[in-house]
Amino acid sequence: MKYNPSNCQCNANIGKDDNILCNCFGVTVTEVEEAIKNGADTVIKVGEVTQAGTGCECCRLEIQKLIDKYK
Repeated sequence: MKYNPSNCQCNANIGKDDNILCNCFGVTVTEVEEAIKNGADTVIKVGEVTQAGTGCECCRLEIQKLIDKYK
């Protein structure tokens, strides 16, 4: 099945906690930013360090945006 973020169940949680990036594992924006600053330069690497993006995958686009921001 092809990933489609509009179908993600976690989209219902958007805005409930501004700092949570990954609803599946409760990973915060701050944790993802720290992983990126410490060398995690792909979505896969961020997932290996934080678990973000490894559940339903809804947050992968947001993770990539943060990676791009810190390049």
